[in-house]
Amino acid sequence: QLKQQTFGNNELRVFTFGNYNQQDVDAIAKALTAVLPVAHKATEFARSKAWLPQPGETIVLQKDIDVADVAIIDMTVHPIAGYKQKAQAQVLQGHFSTIAFDKLRTEEQLAYAVDGLARPIEDYSAIGLFIQTPVKDAQTMQARFEEFKKQYAVELDTMSEETFAQLKNAALVSLKEQPKNLSDEMGPLIGDWYRENFAFDSKEKLIAEVEKVTLADIKDYYQQTMLNPQAARLNVQLRGSKFADKPFADLPKQTLVTDLQAHFNGIKLQK
Repeated sequence: QLKQQTFGNNELRVFTFGNYNQQDVDAIAKALTAVLPVAHKATEFARSKAWLPQPGETIVLQKDIDVADVAIIDMTVHPIAGYKQKAQAQVLQGHFSTIAFDKLRTEEQLAYAVDGLARPIEDYSAIGLFIQTPVKDAQTMQARFEEFKKQYAVELDTMSEETFAQLKNAALVSLKEQPKNLSDEMGPLIGDWYRENFAFDSKEKLIAEVEKVTLADIKDYYQQTMLNPQAARLNVQLRGSKFADKPFADLPKQTLVTDLQAHFNGIKLQK
């Protein structure tokens, strides 16, 4: 019954990319249409929506796991959506990631898996830290993250224009690199298709904004995220068996997720 319901009520969309001509595409469409039930009804196209971060919102998930180590992902979201902010994060993450790895992995030997990263949340951008550590409990490791954020602010404040130019150039080289295979070439396009951006120009918009990024911009981006107590945060703590007797890290004004469905029903979503 579920199968009949699904096949009979849907919005069928197909993305084709590669060595196809219009005749090939028409044949694919015809074959798929033939599979659908005679009484097929087209439904409104729907896709999963992303979290809409709110000022001062801190979402925390704490969970015990069977493996021994502790793992933490701690992301902070820029309060303004847009390609401008995504571009600033793209440039900043190269330096942020390097310093995080050097300090937490190379110097302090806290873990093999540790890094700084920047990620989009649909229209918004976020920057953060992640680690899997066998040597620190969740509370102690989160405290080290908070300390590192302040230490990195000093590093960023003393960055030279020459270093910044190298970072920006590295980001542009990566974005403009010719795709090595069909999958690389298709990636940005299928992302746009999924989001119904049929201009297929998200990558071009990001590159255009990266071209404009200044050293002052990435300093401001960091100020508006990691150093901003009102910036929205998403924090996941996984406590391994080795540290089962140690506390989780509670964050200021946190909303603790205990039921994923109830949490999803209670948050605001982007359009």
